[in-house]
Amino acid sequence: MNVVVSCIVSVLTIYAIAFTCLLLVRSVSRGKRVIGWSVGLLLALCPLLIPANEVIARALVSVLCADAWFKGVDLARVVNRRRATTPSLWQCLGFLIPFPMFLAVFDDRKHRASMKIESIELWRVTIAGSLVIIELGLLHLLFDVPALKASFILDHIVKLLLFVATTETLSQLALGLEHLAGFDTVPIIRGAFLSQTVGEFWCRYNTRVHRWLQYNVFLPCGGLKSPVRGVMLAFFISAVFHELMFGIATSRFDGYQFAFFMLQAPAVLISQTIERQRFKYGAVISSINRLLTIAWFGVTSMLFFHGVDRVFHLVYTSQPWLP
Repeated sequence: MNVVVSCIVSVLTIYAIAFTCLLLVRSVSRGKRVIGWSVGLLLALCPLLIPANEVIARALVSVLCADAWFKGVDLARVVNRRRATTPSLWQCLGFLIPFPMFLAVFDDRKHRASMKIESIELWRVTIAGSLVIIELGLLHLLFDVPALKASFILDHIVKLLLFVATTETLSQLALGLEHLAGFDTVPIIRGAFLSQTVGEFWCRYNTRVHRWLQYNVFLPCGGLKSPVRGVMLAFFISAVFHELMFGIATSRFDGYQFAFFMLQAPAVLISQTIERQRFKYGAVISSINRLLTIAWFGVTSMLFFHGVDRVFHLVYTSQPWLP
C-alpha cells in the first residue's frame, strides 16, 4: 500500500510541476525555453518519492517524467514561435495527457476526421497483444535454459532478437490502440530491424523522440548547416536522459547508458558516408552495411541491456560480462 501511495504522490507531483511549467511558458514574455528545459531537473526528482527497492515502479514513473518533460520543452518552443496564435489552455492540457506516449511534438498531436473504428485496427490490437503475451512468456521460459546460462554471448544474442521482436510488436499494439482512440499516428518503432546503417536505425527507432530531438535540439543547433554539432548534442541529451532515468530507477549510476548513446553519435556521422557508398556500389555494399549495423548494435547494446537487466531481472539468464 505504501508503494501505491508513493507512486500516486509521485505522479501527481509530476503533473503539478508540468502544469506549473505550462502556465509559466504561456504567461512570461521571455525565457520560455529556459523554463521548459529547466523543469526537467524537478521532474527527475519525482521518482525519488518511491522507495528505492521498488525499481520497476521507479522506472515506470521515470517514463512519465520523460514524457511530461519532452512536452514541456516542445510547448515552450511552440508558444515562443506562435506569438499571434498561442495554443489555448485546453490545448496545452490535452497535450500533457500521456497518451499517445512520447507524442511530444505539439503539431503531431492531431485527430483523424473520422472516429470510425476500423476492423483492421481491431485485428492489429488482437494479434499484436497476443504476440506480446507469447513473447513475454517465452522470455520467462528462456530464463531456465542451461545453454543460455552457460554462454553470455548466446544469451545476449537470443535476448537481443527477442527484444527486437517485442518492441516492434508493442509498437504495433500501441499504434492500433491510438488509431482506435482517434489519433493519426505512425508507429513508435518503424521496422528498425530493416536498417542498413546506424543512422537509418535511429531514424526508425522511437520515431517520436527522434522528431522531438530534431525540432528541439538538431534544428536549433543549425540543422544541416552544422550536422556534426547537432548530432553530437542530440545524442548527448539522450545519453544524459537515459543515464539519469536508469540511475534513479536502480539507485546506481555506472555510465553504461551514457556510453551507449554517446557511441552512437560518431557511428551516425560515419553512416552518412556509408550511405553515399551504398548508392554508388549497389546491392553488395548494402549487404555489407546491414551486417556491419547488426554487428555494431550486437556489441554496443550490451551497455544498454545491462541497465535494462537491473530493472527487469529476467532479461539475462547468464552472468553479464559488465560489472
